[in-house]
Amino acid sequence: MPTFQDLGKEYATYIKQHIDSPTLVSDLIAKIKTLRYTKSGESLTEVDTTTLVLEIEKQFSPEAQPRGFKNFAEDSRKFIQMIQMIKKELGKKE
Repeated sequence: MPTFQDLGKEYATYIKQHIDSPTLVSDLIAKIKTLRYTKSGESLTEVDTTTLVLEIEKQFSPEAQPRGFKNFAEDSRKFIQMIQMIKKELGKKE
């Protein structure tokens, strides 16, 4: 299984590529909820999903941006809002 850092990068790229999709947040939540450990087949724990979301969030920090990345502040607001929605939805008990 990829590391949380690997998944964070993958999902951050997914967010960037689908930023205008009206179903982006729900699609990403569904992807995270369906993750399973390779060996055990177990779902991620609440701690695991929190760790993963934090890794996604790190990808949108100023330090993670390539030099010369324009409009970071404007774009990052959108990304941060989406991540906050994802955190809220993943935090809900089913």
